[in-house]
Amino acid sequence: MAGDGGVPADPLPDLEGLAGLKPVRDRLGEWIAVVRAEHARAGLGMAISRPAWKNLVFTGASGTGKSWVARSLAGTYRELGFVKGGQVLEAAAAGMAGVTVRETRQLVNEAVGRALGRVLMITGAQAWRGQPDGGLAALRALYEELSAARNDLVVILAGPAGPVGELLEAHRPLAARFAAVIDFPGYEGRDLGAVFARLAADAGFRLGDGAQDRAAAVLDSEASGRRGSTRLAVSLLSMVTVAQARRIATSGENAVTITRADIPDQLDARFRSKDHWRPGQYL
Repeated sequence: MAGDGGVPADPLPDLEGLAGLKPVRDRLGEWIAVVRAEHARAGLGMAISRPAWKNLVFTGASGTGKSWVARSLAGTYRELGFVKGGQVLEAAAAGMAGVTVRETRQLVNEAVGRALGRVLMITGAQAWRGQPDGGLAALRALYEELSAARNDLVVILAGPAGPVGELLEAHRPLAARFAAVIDFPGYEGRDLGAVFARLAADAGFRLGDGAQDRAAAVLDSEASGRRGSTRLAVSLLSMVTVAQARRIATSGENAVTITRADIPDQLDARFRSKDHWRPGQYL
């Protein structure tokens, strides 16, 4: 499909202009161009007995945008008719690891059954490596599901690059069922300000003068020159939401705007601890 003048349609329009994800969009754009071309050939009446695999591997740390991109990709796959629904069903690999081989196969089969017609995103795939058999039972069950004669299932296998690579190396027939590996490198500090703005907009906020610049400066400092997780932006928004709510409770101002003053100088220590697990939204 193409836009005006024969220009290819944006592969992931939901992510257009989102800082930090350009390398991911570029890589996925190449792959989506391939499947769009296949879709066009089918529309011209060409018989395609060897379709390209639609399954993908997403590698990267938590909070690097894998779920966000999966949701956008599901919409594109629905547009092309590869899945009936444009939703993503996320299932943790740990939840598909049974005590016995039979139980593991059943858990994988059940997860696949729930996802038919949608995109199944298997998160934390590294959990399978910790099984007594190194995850072989789960890998074999998934291979059988992907090898079945069906066109209503798309799988995204997600987790850290090293462990996921070891899993696929241990079962090369399964690896062959995935079209490409997309790496999510994380966000530079300056990009997290744009992520914060997007999250705030999604939550129904409008940023006042200087608010995004202040948020970007705080997040850049928190990232300390390293590629950071969107969890930093989520944590900052959590703090800002509380500060804004307290301010409007006493001032009577509108509940829409986040002001520069609502943004703290730094994250609370609770949000910095790598060893302290806490609930919260993520991408």
